[in-house]
This record gives sequence, structure tokens and C-alpha cells, in this order.
Amino acid sequence: KRSNLIIYDPYYCDGGVKKKLNSYGFTSVINRNRDFYEDIQKKQTPEYDVLVTNPPYSGVHMEKLLEFCSEIASRSGSVSGSVSGKPFLLLLPHFVYTKDYYSRALSSKVSSDIFFLVPEIRYSYFPPAWVEAKTGSKAIEQGRIKTAPFPSFWYAFAPSKQIIYP
Repeated sequence: KRSNLIIYDPYYCDGGVKKKLNSYGFTSVINRNRDFYEDIQKKQTPEYDVLVTNPPYSGVHMEKLLEFCSEIASRSGSVSGSVSGKPFLLLLPHFVYTKDYYSRALSSKVSSDIFFLVPEIRYSYFPPAWVEAKTGSKAIEQGRIKTAPFPSFWYAFAPSKQIIYP
């Protein structure tokens, strides 16, 4: 049941993801205005069933997120040689899997079990209300309310024990 699934999005941005997921029936969403990296360091990340996020694409956010996901996916040990930890869905730019940090951040077992969900149309993004043209949004600077600077798709991981085959 959707309402029983606990979804964790560690990047708050403007908090809109909780409202959006609620509208689809996912009412157990953890999306707080907290420092995700401090929570990792202090081992204070919440309990959840699946991590779903669209992280900031700047700096080292994507690498740190991949490292966290790899650790969590591997944490529960292995079953028949495959990982059995927490699933995740990460909305990332199409080029991330070609970066050095991608293979560095992910364990080989997790990396081999990742699959991609590619949308039929290119996603457009709305900058959060607090972003101003002069401090980071070329779209706003150019008078647009949304942008699609590059293709993005979902990097997905589901442990084999959690995949239900028809």
C-alpha cells in the first residue's frame, strides 16, 4: 500500500517533494530541512523503505549521495552473492555514470545491479523560489520559469530479494 511505504528524500530544497508525493498517495515521506551530510556523519539518518531524490547537481553532492546509497544498499549483507539492502531512485544527469566518481563511489556489486529508468520526454526543472537570477539560475536570468539544461534519468537500485517477477 502506497501510504505504508516510507520514502526518504534527504535534500529539502523548498519542501515541495513531500506535497507532490502525497498527491500520489505516498503519505509517509521524510523530507526535512536538515544537513544530510551531518546526519550521515552522526548516524542520524531516519529509518525508511526507499530513498527517492533529485539532489543538487553542483559540487560533490552526487558523489556523496552515491557513496551513501552504496553503503546502505550493501549494509544488510548479501544473499547468494548479491546485495540485499535498501533500494533507491536517484534523478541524476545522464552523464553521471561516465564520471570517475561514479565507479569510485559505488561498490561493484551495487553498481552491477543499478538499472536506468529513462523518461519518454526530457524533464524540465523549476528553480526553487529562493533562487535568484544573479545567484544561480540562468533560466530565471533569461526570463524562463523552467529549464532543461541536459537530459536526466533515474538511477535505480532494488535488491534482488525485493524484485517481484510476474
